[in-house]
Amino acid sequence: MRSARGAGGRQTAPGVLGRIRFFYDFSSPYSYLAANRIERVFGDDAEWTPIVFGAVLASQRREPWSFAEDRSEHLAEIERRARALGLPEVRYPEGWPRETWTVLPLRATLAAGASAKRLTLALYAEHFEHGRVLDAAAVFDAAWVAGLDPEPLLAAAETDAVRGRLRDNTDAALAAGVEGIPAVAVGADLFWGEDRLAEAAAEAGH
Repeated sequence: MRSARGAGGRQTAPGVLGRIRFFYDFSSPYSYLAANRIERVFGDDAEWTPIVFGAVLASQRREPWSFAEDRSEHLAEIERRARALGLPEVRYPEGWPRETWTVLPLRATLAAGASAKRLTLALYAEHFEHGRVLDAAAVFDAAWVAGLDPEPLLAAAETDAVRGRLRDNTDAALAAGVEGIPAVAVGADLFWGEDRLAEAAAEAGH
């Protein structure tokens, strides 16, 4: 497993049985790439599961590759993959990722209910295609793009119920053995990395 990258490997996930779960956080450009592929790979079978990846890293006393002084290899790799997927040039918000991370888009996605996938893709577009920090204004705009009423969505994102669901998702990722994102759990197997989606799909019979 290449722990520095969004491209990784496979390991046993002791806490996840009989499900396909896509774990992601909006700070990760590799997760942005995966989000633009996941439905093509799994159809509607994968559960889109936003997590607080910073909490995962803190529990493991690690820092992400994106904190390194030299990120050129990773950024070039991400750009190549984006082009291969037909995505726009990747744009990073000023200060990314140390100064741009926030839980608001994660909570908004959970508050979006059946529209969570559409909102996730709209938020990723704001972040990595338009280079915006995902503050309340960006979440508002993404909600409109996703066909949602932004004001009730933002209000719901602040409720204790949504906060609790985000904690539960993050705890589930830790229980599953998630070390990097994106990660896909297929039954008891965990596949880490956007470049492992095809392998995960084969395991799931897709």
